[in-house]
Amino acid sequence: MGRRSREIRERRESRAAAGVSQAPPVPSSGTKRSRYSLWKWLLVPALGAIVAGAFFVLRPTAEPLPRREVPEPDLAWVPAPVAAALSDARNRVLADIDSADAWGEYGRWLDAHHLYEHAEPAYRVAYELAPDNFQWAYLLAVIKDFRGADIDEIVGSFETAMRLNDIYPPAPYRYGEALMRQGRLDEARDAFRKAVGLDPDFAMAHRGLGHALIALNDADGAVRHLERAAQLEPQDGIVHSGLARAYQMQGKRDKALEAADRASTLPPIYGVPDPIRYYTENLAITGQVGKRRYRDYMRQGDYSKAIAELEQLVEIFSEDEVYRADLARCYGCLLY
Repeated sequence: MGRRSREIRERRESRAAAGVSQAPPVPSSGTKRSRYSLWKWLLVPALGAIVAGAFFVLRPTAEPLPRREVPEPDLAWVPAPVAAALSDARNRVLADIDSADAWGEYGRWLDAHHLYEHAEPAYRVAYELAPDNFQWAYLLAVIKDFRGADIDEIVGSFETAMRLNDIYPPAPYRYGEALMRQGRLDEARDAFRKAVGLDPDFAMAHRGLGHALIALNDADGAVRHLERAAQLEPQDGIVHSGLARAYQMQGKRDKALEAADRASTLPPIYGVPDPIRYYTENLAITGQVGKRRYRDYMRQGDYSKAIAELEQLVEIFSEDEVYRADLARCYGCLLY
């Protein structure tokens, strides 16, 4: 054995005697598998959670149904019959939340009692549920105009309604009035012309067209339509005041003075012959509307309906002896 071999052997023997181990053992194949198994059970669930999360984030979802809040005005200040009618209409919506008719009728009741802030969303939902129904689109446009909405929104609503029904004269008339208030004179003139074309005997459409033509400096056209309006509605002070202005523009001073004098003695007429609005406004439980209704029923001999109206009026106006006397009269007519 050479010197080098002896030195290596002596060093090994001395380390063994001192308790120093040999070089660290290489991990066996079994150890490798156990460590891999541990990481596998840690990593696989984590990867699975990541994949599942990505699936739920990226997967297509169904369009959520719109949440529809049913307007609920404060009824503490209104008479009991009005509160009962409004509550009944609201309950019909709650019972059938997807019914366009229930929403629209609730809007009508709110509208009739000048609760416009609550009527507008009711009409809007009715129109969304029945986008081909002209009356809901039209009433929505009217209520937006009443509330002074943005002019572009009002214009868009009226145009939508008129696409659904282009032969209802009050729609272009009210559209023209909204445009006039914004100074959009050419468009207003065209709207009034459409209303006149649909109903040549529509006095207020002739009146509106006459005023639009005055603003556009067409005195002759204005006189022609205002004179027609005066024939159809001779007691309208607004018509005669417009005529005074148009005659003055023509240089017809005597006629202008005569029209101005007549205008000073006549009240303005604002009511529009509009069956859809009339039906809505006639729902109102008020003294004026109720009085008209019950007297109409009495003239027609329909005393049961007259009694229903009068009982509401007596409840609201308990001090009014006229309503009590007419109620007794109607009961008497039913008995004899």
